[in-house]
Amino acid sequence: MNRRTGSSLIEVLTAVALTTVLAGLSTAAIHTIYRANQTIVAGSEQRQQISRLARHLRRDAQLAVDCQAAADQQSLTFTLPDGRNIQYEHTSRGVRRFVRLREKTIHRDAFVLPGSETQFALVTLAEQPASDSKSRMIAQVILQFAGDEKNPRRQRRIEAAVSARRPE
Repeated sequence: MNRRTGSSLIEVLTAVALTTVLAGLSTAAIHTIYRANQTIVAGSEQRQQISRLARHLRRDAQLAVDCQAAADQQSLTFTLPDGRNIQYEHTSRGVRRFVRLREKTIHRDAFVLPGSETQFALVTLAEQPASDSKSRMIAQVILQFAGDEKNPRRQRRIEAAVSARRPE
């Protein structure tokens, strides 16, 4: 009796073909998972930057005695009681924050928001008693993010109440 101990060529080719198909499918799955992870991480970083920007803007607005927005809506400046000026301005990479004292920059921050367009606005609230020594304003930062074929154009709005004192 002659028993066969090896594999035939057909069996080997079938095993190689199945291994190739499985390797191709697993590579595609790993690539999809990697891209999803990149998207999630980028979204998380963007939310952190927006949250940090909102925190700084609200704190600066609360401390401000005056606030001015540029006519071109590209910058917003707060004046603090100690004479410091805090300026927010739009850049190609996001928003920059400068803290200046007597024209000298003493601190700067960058809020990296790629693909965003930024507008700064100042809205004065109309309902104020004449005896009130404060002008109530809302500082607004409007961030618009470019969309693509999967995600439509998005907009985020940050608002901060400013209680600037009127000159006496």
